Amino acid sequence: MKSIICFLLFITLSYCKAEDNPIGRTYKVQVRAYCQKTTNGGCMGYTDCILTFKKETVIVTYNERGNCNTGNNSKPIKGIIYKWKLKNGIIHIYNFNIYGDFKMEKDMLSAHRKKNDTWERLDFKLTK
Repeated sequence: MKSIICFLLFITLSYCKAEDNPIGRTYKVQVRAYCQKTTNGGCMGYTDCILTFKKETVIVTYNERGNCNTGNNSKPIKGIIYKWKLKNGIIHIYNFNIYGDFKMEKDMLSAHRKKNDTWERLDFKLTK
């Protein structure tokens, strides 16, 4: 009887998954695409939002990339550090409200932003 109870407890515990944690992970999403006029015609540029999670803080960095930057394919914009908390799979980043709260999903974070009077879903993909 004890072995059956232990077996059932083991099975139950193996299905109970601890809350995923973003610590040590980096997520990225493209938030903007634009066309820039140049002397040779034009080029496409893109802006990514990158979230790098530490134990108690997250670094939010925007990165400009594309062929608009001569000699440099990528131009990071200085990251800003915010505090964050995780509760029931929802990440709240204090004083960073552009995308609201983030929902943890398999290998990504989902968030929303208001664009032209509608809500657009953003999927931040796990990069490392």
